[in-house]
Amino acid sequence: MSFLSRSFFYLILGVAMAAPLPALAVFKCVDEKGFTHYGDTMPPQCAKRDVIEYGSGGEIVQRINAPLSVEQVRSRDEARAKHSEEQRKVGEQRARDLALIGTYGADREFDVSRDAIIVELAARKTTLATRVSEVEKLLQKYNAELEFYQAGKGKNAKAKEPPPQLTQDIDRAKADIVSLNRAMERLDDDKEAVTNRFDAEKARWKRLKTGMAPGTILDKQGNVAIEPEAPKKTISTIVPK
Repeated sequence: MSFLSRSFFYLILGVAMAAPLPALAVFKCVDEKGFTHYGDTMPPQCAKRDVIEYGSGGEIVQRINAPLSVEQVRSRDEARAKHSEEQRKVGEQRARDLALIGTYGADREFDVSRDAIIVELAARKTTLATRVSEVEKLLQKYNAELEFYQAGKGKNAKAKEPPPQLTQDIDRAKADIVSLNRAMERLDDDKEAVTNRFDAEKARWKRLKTGMAPGTILDKQGNVAIEPEAPKKTISTIVPK
């Protein structure tokens, strides 16, 4: 071998020896009996176990979780679905809370708004009551006409058949009275519902004003059931000019 050839050979050999060796991974797991298994490839005993992969320097490269069972997958999916539903409710409640805060500036404003609606409901009830009185008077008139036709029930009189229109008018008047009375009952229910709604909104508004986070879900006893998740902080990187 010539001097030039030997020089080239040693040069290549030196470069090869100076090149770093490939990192050798080591996998570790503990089986169901408590025995620890190692391997430069994934040991078969680790197929269904949590695995730790180490680098050549002994550092942890990654942790590989064991595959989930059917029951675990079901539980995970149910938990995700529950969390998603809770976040939907939180989002809807947050929108209502922000609207509540933006609408009312003082608790007395709730009373003013409530009373305005109650006055309107009372006026509608008065109108219905007047209508009931009118229909009752009309029914009395119809009944008087009916008695005229029924007066022939005595020994010396001959009864007359009332006209079909009169019978229909009586039935319609009776039905109108029932319908109007039900409408007034619904107005009473509406009044109670309005009062309860404004009382609840005022109480929630006060809690929001004293620190409760918008979107907080409360149970029937007024205790916190679900709290909104804290917003994730974003770190901005400033690149120097």
